[in-house]
Amino acid sequence: MEDLIERWQWRERIENKLKENISHLSRNIPLYHFLSGIDMKECSARLVECVQAILCKGQNLVSLAALKDDSSRVVLRLVYRNFLDALSVDQRVVSAAYGWQFK
Repeated sequence: MEDLIERWQWRERIENKLKENISHLSRNIPLYHFLSGIDMKECSARLVECVQAILCKGQNLVSLAALKDDSSRVVLRLVYRNFLDALSVDQRVVSAAYGWQFK
């Protein structure tokens, strides 16, 4: 499966699509600024990992809602990490204070 995903250049295609979609958000300034701070290469790599994990569960066992939820979490974790970095706050300290476990 990993060979096919690499051969089909999913990461590169996802990265290009993310960049294209963000460039079209000029009318929605808050969302544009929210997403423009993300490293698209890292985001696309994380999304591919997410899809691979979902596909390992079985193609017929994953609902569209679960796929949307998991992929949204990937993006939100990247935004959260960037937010804490901008504030110079250690993510482990914040996570421990609230009992969260982020990677």
